[in-house]
Amino acid sequence: GGQAGSGHIEPVCGLAFESVEGRMVASGGKDCCVAVWDVRASVGNVNSDAGGKPLMEFKQHQSSVKALAWSPFKRGILATGGGMEDRTVKVWDTQESLGSKLKADLGVHAQVAGLFWAFRGSLVVAGGYGEGSGGLSTQGALQVWDTDAQRREASCVCGNEGDEYASRRFLGLCGRPPKAGGGGGKG
Repeated sequence: GGQAGSGHIEPVCGLAFESVEGRMVASGGKDCCVAVWDVRASVGNVNSDAGGKPLMEFKQHQSSVKALAWSPFKRGILATGGGMEDRTVKVWDTQESLGSKLKADLGVHAQVAGLFWAFRGSLVVAGGYGEGSGGLSTQGALQVWDTDAQRREASCVCGNEGDEYASRRFLGLCGRPPKAGGGGGKG
């Protein structure tokens, strides 16, 4: 994985723009492929070699890739989520020049409907349809993952009544946004 290719051969299902430098966009497709594009090379240069080809492609997912998220904390880190036949989140280091670009392969036991990076650097996964261990439903589950340790830190099934402790713990693991102003003084 990670070699440059020709792009998607089936419809694109998801896009994520890298926000740190704003030069890359990742696309996920129905063809189980993730492609990373250099926006600067692609804009206005569709007839050049760089304009029509991605910088790299990852083809390790087993079904459509609809959820993608670039880390705002670590340059070049991209998370991608597979569909019902795949049920994984893969974390890629697009800056890696030696060795594998695949840094984490997380079995989330559900199709991945959404991804975002929480304020403290953990990855939050929104699950669609699926079953966890023992046949328990994971439909609508939110999961918090430490991608470096490849360990799930918490999960919470949305809509469960009476589990206020689990909901508070889950939200606490997501962290809090930094205070506006960024000053180091007391507030």
